[in-house]
Amino acid sequence: MFIIVLLLTRRKLILPMRMLTKQMRAFALGEPVPESVYRGGGEMEELMNHFVEMRKTIEASREKLSKQQEEKAFMTAALSHDLKTPLTSIRAYAEELGNLKLTREESQEYLALMIGQADRMRHMLDDLNLYASLESKITKEMHVKVDSAEFMEMLLEGYEPLASVKNIHLESTLTVSGELEINPQLMMRMMDNLISNAIRYTPEGGKLYLGAVSTCFEIPEWVFPPFKSVVHQHFNQEKAKILLLIQNDGEHIPMEIQAMLYEPFYQGETSRNQAGSGSFGLGLTIAKMAIEQHQGTIMLLSEAPYGTLVICGLPISDKES
Repeated sequence: MFIIVLLLTRRKLILPMRMLTKQMRAFALGEPVPESVYRGGGEMEELMNHFVEMRKTIEASREKLSKQQEEKAFMTAALSHDLKTPLTSIRAYAEELGNLKLTREESQEYLALMIGQADRMRHMLDDLNLYASLESKITKEMHVKVDSAEFMEMLLEGYEPLASVKNIHLESTLTVSGELEINPQLMMRMMDNLISNAIRYTPEGGKLYLGAVSTCFEIPEWVFPPFKSVVHQHFNQEKAKILLLIQNDGEHIPMEIQAMLYEPFYQGETSRNQAGSGSFGLGLTIAKMAIEQHQGTIMLLSEAPYGTLVICGLPISDKES
């Protein structure tokens, strides 16, 4: 009887405890945790299952923390790189302004360039501040109901001067109805970022198309043929929505980097090295976060030799709510 009890105790308690202790020691030392399967039932199996769940939770937290640390390190490097160029320019122009041999016209030109670089830095820091606000969700409670036709008309206007600087032909389409529950200021900032990016990457003399359409209306004729089927899918979804469309012709974005464009501070090397880019690479990141705060969706389509289309879908508010 004693031997039977001893064997049962060893099988039910001592062996699984040794197994669990070995796993805990390996996990504490950061070594590979040996896999083991225990099917003895009772409190011991429950305890071992709890340890497995706890280990997975801690490992996920470690991985998340490691990723956050990497993002912070990358953000610091991006801030240093992207702010260095305008600061260097401002310093150089300031030193030249101290040159008594400059003419009045040259002094005015250098002063204008310094103001332009300062504005560029302010725009970059505004983006950084907005990104931090979106991450902390402090903009989520600032939603109000607006008439979609009035708001979208205001949202799409005012970009002709920016386009005309590069001799870009701008065409707009507005066919919307219903109400939207949105954060107006956030939506305007989002559109500023998206359209500024579109203008930046549209070639001299190219075309830029802006649209706000309800799912009860027709798709604009100017949507590039390869993208029409995707826009149709958005139209055919059950819930009524308004689609914001920003389309430009020019060089397409390779498929392998399209998903990375939503990552904060991601920029292609060409973009990051452009002296006048005025961006941390937060344009699409901010747009995605803003649209998701409005329970909407965002999609980027790009294909040669056409160009790029960004689709933002916003749900129409329930009139009875």
